[in-house]
Amino acid sequence: VGLDELKCQLLRAPDEIRDTAGRFKGKVGTLACPSCGASASYTPGATTHLVCPSCRAKIDTSGALATVIAAGERVAAVKTTLELGAKATIEREPWTLIGLMRREEIGEGEDSQWTEYLLYSEKKGFQWLIETSEGWEAAFVLDEWPQWDGGSQATLAEGSYSKLYDYGARVVFAAGAFNWRVAVGDRVRVTDYSAGDRKLSMEASAEEITWSRSAGLDAD
Repeated sequence: VGLDELKCQLLRAPDEIRDTAGRFKGKVGTLACPSCGASASYTPGATTHLVCPSCRAKIDTSGALATVIAAGERVAAVKTTLELGAKATIEREPWTLIGLMRREEIGEGEDSQWTEYLLYSEKKGFQWLIETSEGWEAAFVLDEWPQWDGGSQATLAEGSYSKLYDYGARVVFAAGAFNWRVAVGDRVRVTDYSAGDRKLSMEASAEEITWSRSAGLDAD
């Protein structure tokens, strides 16, 4: 359920909430990394896993205290077009870039790499910006799955999508806050379906399947 669908009334203004309640669920905040002490941004209650941008330590923020799950080696900074903490207004809604990861097609080398940016909005939740060598896409994870029998067609309410690609993907870099535990080396099987300029993607691991819908964006 989206926040707008609840049609809430008589709510306090965000500034009043910050002044009276301090840190609360869904508001982007910062903490000192328990491993190296560097400042790291996350969203209490919305993300429970943080990869420190400085030392790559994996941090569990689901409890009262942030705890280090595993400390990663210090690596040279990975250059990305957008930076952690960047803010933007998209369709009149403020968004913050809270996490980023780079993935590659398994067996295809560096030319097959792309970058995925996780954005968070207090009202809208999560969305992804995906940057590839072919351009940009905006993607949302679907709450309702398409009709699909494992074949070459997947159908949503607005129409059918035809199978495009089927490939393996692996995480090669991650930093920031995520709503699941991401780690370098994580692998999924990706199947893409297309309908015009829209795309459906299914990602399958040994534990779960997720579907997302995306559409192309102009670079500007």
